[in-house]
Amino acid sequence: KRALIWSNVPKHSIIAWMALNSGLLTADRVSRFYPNTVTLCGLCMLEDESAEHLCFQCSYAGLILAQLCSKCGYDQPATNLHDVCRWIQIKM
Repeated sequence: KRALIWSNVPKHSIIAWMALNSGLLTADRVSRFYPNTVTLCGLCMLEDESAEHLCFQCSYAGLILAQLCSKCGYDQPATNLHDVCRWIQIKM
């Protein structure tokens, strides 16, 4: 997994590493330190914003992810980041 992440564009590598290690600064994490923070997803405005929601549950982000996966030949619905990384490792 490490080689897969760090062999990429540095900015993308850092974001992928943070996502895999629950380090993205999402509204649900910010609200732990600032309780009055609005935690609603800024894209779909339907559910609380978390890394899992933004990547796999948000209806708006899901449309983009589905198109990206389709163009890459990933024919299964992406349900979590670890599954996507496993698929990428197999294809490399």
